[in-house]
Amino acid sequence: MKKNNSAKRRTQVIKGVSYVYEDYPYWDKELKQNRHRREYIGKLGEDGEFIPNKKYLACQKKTAEKGDAYSPVTPARRCYFGAAHLLDKISRIVGIEEDLRICFPESYKQLLSLAY
Repeated sequence: MKKNNSAKRRTQVIKGVSYVYEDYPYWDKELKQNRHRREYIGKLGEDGEFIPNKKYLACQKKTAEKGDAYSPVTPARRCYFGAAHLLDKISRIVGIEEDLRICFPESYKQLLSLAY
């Protein structure tokens, strides 16, 4: 299997264990459609750290000797707070929230909501 820069690392959970694969897309000329080959390279531990298998470590050592080193797999994490979180932070930095609380103590939250 030819390794190229288009390989992407993917995870698959099987029976509660997260396995890490490198996905190699290619064009199948006979079927005239995209296909994928994937190679198992390790697991993710309980706290999300990557645990490589022996074959991947040997390949990494071999490429390090050549000068081409793979970057280690780091799990991606995405947090979504929404626009309200961003606007709350901006209103605190600018000082609008504090000013509204001083001027309108009973209804400053409603006024801040209107400002958003």
